[in-house]
Amino acid sequence: MTALRRDRPALLAAAALAPLATLALIAPKIAPPMLASLALAYSAVIVAVALAARGAVLASLGASARRAVPAIAVGTALGALSFFFALGSRGGSARDVLGGLGSTAAILLTATTVGAVVGSRVPHRGHLLPVALVSTAVDLWSALAPEGPTRALATAPDPAWLRILAASAPIAPSRAMEPMLGFADVIFAALYLSAARRHSLSLARTTIAVSLGLAAAGVVAVLLRKPLPALPFIGLFVVFLVRESRDVAREDRGAVAFAAALVLAACARLLWLYAGR
Repeated sequence: MTALRRDRPALLAAAALAPLATLALIAPKIAPPMLASLALAYSAVIVAVALAARGAVLASLGASARRAVPAIAVGTALGALSFFFALGSRGGSARDVLGGLGSTAAILLTATTVGAVVGSRVPHRGHLLPVALVSTAVDLWSALAPEGPTRALATAPDPAWLRILAASAPIAPSRAMEPMLGFADVIFAALYLSAARRHSLSLARTTIAVSLGLAAAGVVAVLLRKPLPALPFIGLFVVFLVRESRDVAREDRGAVAFAAALVLAACARLLWLYAGR
């Protein structure tokens, strides 16, 4: 059974989708306060991402093109089919829910495979520190700067495009699928886990670090009442909880310094932009 699961990434994606499918079924039957409903939906997405990323790594989807290409092809086809299936559907309808779950399954399969491919090729465990820093700088700019592509997508008038690039969950008591986590967030979740496995780091600790980073991003977003990029939080928790990720070789310290400078530059620009308002 273990061998079968590892050779069938589509089954792993389906297992990861179970928390979201369960929530979609019970959402109309419960009426928690809005904050609790958001927490429930976001927690279901975190569990789905953690399961999918861990499954992709255990299935060795990033080990070779023979595994990666079919998984990405299946995920892409499923995403396109789900997108067109859900077009014009009423929010919360069975068609909308199935389209949202299909799109999310496609994202989980495709993004975790991409992350597993990249993570399995990280040459040194100490390279996770510059990876965390560079991804932080890029995500801050992309999500918060006026010209950032993530910000443009999040504020697009047609939410259908956001649906195909973000893992979604229903917010009770509605069954309408709402975007929660972006494609890049899922990629980096799998990237960190794949790199951890390659360099014999604790897969359990890395999974916990990624999950806590995602949870922290959600909590801070609720407190500030605005969407926030998740990659800075994921990178922060991975760097602090996975000690080996800070084991930077002497010849790589210049790259770390440059990556840190990118983060400072991104933060300085954002402070300048928002201080002028």
